Amino acid sequence: KRHIFHYSKAKPRYAYLFENGIKAYSPYGNKLEKWMFTSDEEIIEGLDQLDAFGDILILTKSLKDVMDYRMINVNAIALSSETSRLKKELVDYLLTRFKRIIVNLDNDLVGIESTNKIVAEFGFDSFYMDEEKDLSDWIKQNKSLKKAKKMIDGKIKNCMGS
Repeated sequence: KRHIFHYSKAKPRYAYLFENGIKAYSPYGNKLEKWMFTSDEEIIEGLDQLDAFGDILILTKSLKDVMDYRMINVNAIALSSETSRLKKELVDYLLTRFKRIIVNLDNDLVGIESTNKIVAEFGFDSFYMDEEKDLSDWIKQNKSLKKAKKMIDGKIKNCMGS
């Protein structure tokens, strides 16, 4: 199979290579060309970049949020979409590496519905961004990784107390 991607300085495109496919992101593309994905739902975004072990793992919505979490030194993964099913085998594996998994999907209807399903099935804690849909939008609006780290640390701490 061959995939040809066009880009320009005005319309950059970023490609993320996975074992069984490519995910291409065009931040200024229209809705149909913003994301192109050539693999299946088995991709767990950020899995290969995780620390070997840790206290907290965030299950978030997208690769861009995984990257934002890594920029503030928090381990995170994302399923290929918010409606993808989280498999018990993956959860069992992740819990051999991390003490807790916390869900942070988008603060919108699909994200809330998906969070509720995951929380009901696995008993994980969860939180949403205040005032923004996701961490990426929060950072874009507030223009501060330091503030993002403080905010996320507070949300994680609140989950730990529950």
